[in-house]
Amino acid sequence: MILSSWNVNSVRARIENILTYLKSSEPDILMMQEIKTEEKNFPFKEFKNAGYHSYVLGQKSYNGVAFLSKKKIEKINITFFKDKLNQSRIIVGDIKGKSNVFKLINIYVPNGNPINTEKYDYKKNWFKN
Repeated sequence: MILSSWNVNSVRARIENILTYLKSSEPDILMMQEIKTEEKNFPFKEFKNAGYHSYVLGQKSYNGVAFLSKKKIEKINITFFKDKLNQSRIIVGDIKGKSNVFKLINIYVPNGNPINTEKYDYKKNWFKN
């Protein structure tokens, strides 16, 4: 099974790059971070046409995570971690392998930011949860 992870920095802006990657590398699962779109604007159709199921926890203009998978992912959980600022950062699901079930956890961790800022404090507190 080939698993890939990619911080795409906007799924809609990078759709052609993502589709090219899917065609050339054929990963079984692609975990994307920083998709920067809500579910209603996610390119489900394009990925379905490429042979992938999409599972999304989106957020307008920021953050967001998604799975693309050739096989169906079960028990999708978008409340695995409750972010205090309601940012879309973690999606979880189960996928069946040949003899086991694997837990997939796709995380978009808050970035560093300068110390002594609200964003830095947010990151420190996020890791405590």
